[in-house]
Amino acid sequence: CSIDPRFELVQRFLQSGKDRLVLLIASDFDPDGDEIAESFARSIRDDFDVDECLLDAHKVLLRADQISDWSLPPNKMEAKPSSPQYQKFLKRYRKKDVYELEAVPPSLMQSAIAEAIESVIDLEAFNDELASEKSDAVTLQAMKQEASDSFCDMFQNQDED
Repeated sequence: CSIDPRFELVQRFLQSGKDRLVLLIASDFDPDGDEIAESFARSIRDDFDVDECLLDAHKVLLRADQISDWSLPPNKMEAKPSSPQYQKFLKRYRKKDVYELEAVPPSLMQSAIAEAIESVIDLEAFNDELASEKSDAVTLQAMKQEASDSFCDMFQNQDED
């Protein structure tokens, strides 16, 4: 994505007080898709001075292991030799076949993303936060009802006077 959304992402991270910025990246399996995943993390680090030890980048989709595990059909095209990343891609994967994210069935995409999220968050802390939010919601609803009842009583008393 362009520089403005990346800047906003870094600003949200810095304001969050979190100790790391986790990037879960989805891109096509082709020379340019591989480069997008690498260059995005590099840009966050270099363009916005995010210390590399704070950055945790993962290409969630689409990876060679997923293509194999899921028996995805290749795109009808091969990697473009004109791509600046062609040789790097060919050396890394030893294949010219490319795969689009659109080839991934939604259920597989959802499970890969869920698995990636679960692998990088503290599930116990997350579940504690969910429980706390539910408790807060109950307390706030009770306070809202009490305030509403008080206003109703106040207006009823004025009508009686």
